[in-house]
Amino acid sequence: MSDDLIKRLRAGEHWPKTSADRIEELEESNKELTLQLLATSGQAADALDKLAKAVKSLRDATQMLSQCTFTTIRINGQYLDRHEVIDEANTVLAELKEEK
Repeated sequence: MSDDLIKRLRAGEHWPKTSADRIEELEESNKELTLQLLATSGQAADALDKLAKAVKSLRDATQMLSQCTFTTIRINGQYLDRHEVIDEANTVLAELKEEK
């Protein structure tokens, strides 16, 4: 469609040549932006895949911790109450579920 318009603009004496040039520039810019959008879309899909894996791991770890009998766990040199860790993880999982 724009190719026909460009040809008519270039052929017509009453149209300035800059109009056709500008259309071609905009088409090129549109192509570049489309390619950038596709790349960004691919990156977003990769990030969502990684997030899904992290959520699954958190869910699995939470289920495992909820089945343990001890009350205190050591994480990164800190002693934490197992129930608090489970509650916090479940809160995060619930928040992530709401955002879908």
